[in-house]
Amino acid sequence: MADTTNTLPEGTDTILDAGATTGTTGARAGTKASTSQSNALISAGDADYDAGDSASGGGIRGMLSNVTTKARDEATGRARGFVGDSLKSGSATLGNISTLIGDTVAQIEEKLGPQYAGYARSASETVQRYATSLENKDPDELVDDARELVRKSPGVALAGAAIIGFGLIRLLKAGMPDDEAAERRAARRKSND
Repeated sequence: MADTTNTLPEGTDTILDAGATTGTTGARAGTKASTSQSNALISAGDADYDAGDSASGGGIRGMLSNVTTKARDEATGRARGFVGDSLKSGSATLGNISTLIGDTVAQIEEKLGPQYAGYARSASETVQRYATSLENKDPDELVDDARELVRKSPGVALAGAAIIGFGLIRLLKAGMPDDEAAERRAARRKSND
């Protein structure tokens, strides 16, 4: 039989009401209070909690919302930086191509004639204009231009995405070792040993 005396064990100062049992159900008296406290912690707990503005409240949802917002902002900043760096390097590459074409104009005119030299000069100027345009573009403008292209010509955007995807897959496959070639090399190594 359980000891029902109210004597406290050695080192214990008080009896907590949360540990008491109520009625015949044996449920703890503090269970309802602790459940509502947990729910308050999770959902920011105040009556002014609004599902659309979880960042304004406290609690776990508010903290998760803040962390998510910070991570999204950091990722966006890094992506903008990456796109900006890519724009600068792409612009520099196009400028180099334009210079290369411009340097060969004299040779083209000498070997193929003035008509083809004019084509080369025109190509060089066009590439240089694109390089300057890219250099002066803001990453946000580039994203807006891409969105506009997708809205105006979804077929072109889809075809471009398919071509880029195909190119990336080919690039990745080219970098991966061929299983058959690896097996042949392993067989050669064994025969040499």
